[in-house]
Amino acid sequence: MTEQALNQLTRRIVLDAARLEYGGLLEGAPEHTFSPAFERKMKKLLRRGRHPVLYRTLRAAACLLLVLLLSGCAVLVVSPAAREVFLGWVREFRTLEGFPPYYIYTYAGEEAETLPDGVAYRPTWVPEGYELFDELPPPGLAWIFFENEEGERLHFVCMLSDAYGNMSVTMEEGDRRKPVEVNGQKADLYLTEGGRAHLIWSSEDALFSLIGDLPEESLIRVAESVCLTLPRQAPHRPSWHPEEFYLGGSSGEVEAHFDTEDGRSIHSNYVRPEKVDETWPEIQKSVAGLIPRTVQVQGSDAELYETGEGSSIVWPTEDGLYWLYGPVEGEILLRIAESIGQEP
Repeated sequence: MTEQALNQLTRRIVLDAARLEYGGLLEGAPEHTFSPAFERKMKKLLRRGRHPVLYRTLRAAACLLLVLLLSGCAVLVVSPAAREVFLGWVREFRTLEGFPPYYIYTYAGEEAETLPDGVAYRPTWVPEGYELFDELPPPGLAWIFFENEEGERLHFVCMLSDAYGNMSVTMEEGDRRKPVEVNGQKADLYLTEGGRAHLIWSSEDALFSLIGDLPEESLIRVAESVCLTLPRQAPHRPSWHPEEFYLGGSSGEVEAHFDTEDGRSIHSNYVRPEKVDETWPEIQKSVAGLIPRTVQVQGSDAELYETGEGSSIVWPTEDGLYWLYGPVEGEILLRIAESIGQEP
């Protein structure tokens, strides 16, 4: 399944769930008109989304990172010489009929010590112009995305040795693997003809992956800056939620849901400007007929919808559109919204 198809499927599931939970409240409701100020902001955001900066995404090609994939398939190890062990991690070159060859990294060392609570591996230096865009929380498998004004992304992944997973890199025609060093330790740099680079290295308790359109020297400098630090608050994610809810899941599309043991969920969504055109009609449909009240979220006008079943809040900004909904009172949803991007 492609990245676009996966994103569309995820969005459809979330929207269908919202309609199933709140759809009965919308039948026979009068047509809703947004406030003039809210409409102006939405028109501005939609115009920006129709003419976005050219985004060069890191798609599945020569240096595709596959996590927890192919681990259960019947494979052929090409030769004993293609197998190498470093710091407890084993790299093997494998082939599978009908698919491109690939390198796979699996942990085979002794049980590593658990990391202290509240810390994670992350880069402490990135090239000028790159800013934190999103950070998916540990444990086990942590993803961090940096992005510059041109939409170029730098992807960092850390997989702890106790995650019981693996990382794989497919090898298309023309790709090559180059042995390098990170802080004096052996590492692998995968290069494509298009200039994309994928660096994989390890410590005794983690395997790291770094993907970006950067020169080799810059990529290695980012890798050598990785150390245990306190995770940063991602700019488009909430830093607060009610105590009875826990983080049930999240994605690189900056979607997250917070769940309770009895099955209730609060959803938080950030939509990029270029995606607003396709998402906005669905949001309008989900709140059709409901009477909102205008509230302030971090200085921006927002529309808050409340029913006996729950609440929904929507607000556009220059950076994109935010949409939160769940079976809680409006004031609780507003507090979650106010925490987005804020250090806890």
